[in-house]
Amino acid sequence: MIVVAGEALIDLLPTADRDGQPALRPAIGGSPLNVALGLGRLGRRTAFLGAVSTDAFGAQIMAALQDSRVDTALVMRVARPTPLAVASLSGGEARYAFYDAGTASRGMTLRELAPHPVDATWLHFGSIALAAEPAASTLIARAKTVARSTQSPCLVSYDPNVRPDFATDEAPYRRNLDQAMEVADLIKLSHADLAWMRPGITADGFAREQIVRGASLVVVTRGNEGAEAFTRQHGFAVPAPQVEVADTIGAGDAFMAGLLCALDEAHVRTRTVLAALPKKALLDAISFAACVAAVTCSKQGAVMPWREELQASPSAHARASGHPGQESLDSRLRGNERSEK
Repeated sequence: MIVVAGEALIDLLPTADRDGQPALRPAIGGSPLNVALGLGRLGRRTAFLGAVSTDAFGAQIMAALQDSRVDTALVMRVARPTPLAVASLSGGEARYAFYDAGTASRGMTLRELAPHPVDATWLHFGSIALAAEPAASTLIARAKTVARSTQSPCLVSYDPNVRPDFATDEAPYRRNLDQAMEVADLIKLSHADLAWMRPGITADGFAREQIVRGASLVVVTRGNEGAEAFTRQHGFAVPAPQVEVADTIGAGDAFMAGLLCALDEAHVRTRTVLAALPKKALLDAISFAACVAAVTCSKQGAVMPWREELQASPSAHARASGHPGQESLDSRLRGNERSEK
């Protein structure tokens, strides 16, 4: 089972009413929630771990989880309002204004968290829950506990999904991001995340640092330029499939869901297996993730695709996994190693 932990919220997306006047359309959102929905729709056994409000929006979130075949046994229903994120679009890219004070996700505590399933093989967490207390400390503590368990150790994946405008105090937010990366076996972040977290550092330089700290796989996504992936042995780039983009809302979450799905289907359930994955298996996993993200970008809003939609788009997957322009970074990494000696 893959457990996805973090916030569940409602995105208010720009639209127009019947008279053509600007309006807002509510949609299910939150990066971890999107990842859970994506995994469920891709056919992986998934549970969502988080606090969901008992209000009307919370009922919509619960219905979405159940409709996407996500286990809700770990969900805590709380009498606090659902957080809201008001989106504005520019060139297909979304920016958000968050309304989160006193809401369900921000107030999540260790006391509220359900016990971790003994059959869980992955824990995925991250996003804006790490920008506010007590949710940040709660999720980091859970990740450390499952990562260090001697009875039922669990692989940990992390996506910072940086939202600096959301954090009320930048210094503790940065510390939370760093602590989360320290415990993660898999780190997935965007080039924009990287630029804010570590200005001036290259993707392979950042990956090297995190692998020394304990990560087995680091992936940096670059929007329509594809993604770069790094392990101790390999580094390579995968192009993004070419699709007509409606918007990019939820693309990173779809990529994360696709990546975890592919790794889980490849029976990557331990750190040893993840660290030793051959390049072909990694390339297949990253290519599948890029395809899932591309299908999401072809729709308006963060609509995670069903498995059947991917099967109906074989040409997109073929372009993602067999693109002749794939750039191997192995030689570049080896060159860096020689220069460092």
